[in-house]
Amino acid sequence: MSAGRGKFEVRSLDGPGLWFTDVSRYYSWATGQLANLRSMHARIEAEDDTDLVPGVDVEREHVSETRWSGYLERNMVSDTIVVFSAMAAEAFLNFYGVVRLGEAEFTTHFERLGIVPKARELLLVCDSLSLTARDPMILAIATLAGRRNALVHPKTKEAGPDGSVLEKWKRPVLENAAAAVEELNAFLREFRSLVPNAAHLLPHALRAEA
Repeated sequence: MSAGRGKFEVRSLDGPGLWFTDVSRYYSWATGQLANLRSMHARIEAEDDTDLVPGVDVEREHVSETRWSGYLERNMVSDTIVVFSAMAAEAFLNFYGVVRLGEAEFTTHFERLGIVPKARELLLVCDSLSLTARDPMILAIATLAGRRNALVHPKTKEAGPDGSVLEKWKRPVLENAAAAVEELNAFLREFRSLVPNAAHLLPHALRAEA
């Protein structure tokens, strides 16, 4: 065989190896904070049913500093849950990719892919599974990625004279975070259903379901 060429085989899921990953840490941060968010949200709703978004100054003038701080903390926890849910999903894909392909090949060919093409191409290469954009696993991770992108790629919206953009700018704080966790769990469970032998790579809470 010519120099610079070599045969490659996808690794078995039950082969020996040692890996360091942040999957369980990110998963526990995302899911563990949801109960905290529910408590914060219930406490705020008991005082005021306004679902404010920090940064909209026209709303801030109507509330006290103490209440505004409560809104800020609640929304920060909500955003944290969304971001770490997406990070947990991508960390799992990276973990799976390195286990099956080795770190060098995964880094060269997969690491910089977007989360949806990464998921589809890893399953195609490693498991001979071709998933369409309508597959439940792909729908879950695509929706989660979109939710995360809305936070980490922030856009500025200009309000018209009537301030109508404010209604579009608001988002349901508790529901947004809860949906992110649901999408994360849906993605991981669908992955497990597609690749049952990968169940031992899942966060501990989901391994117990297998």
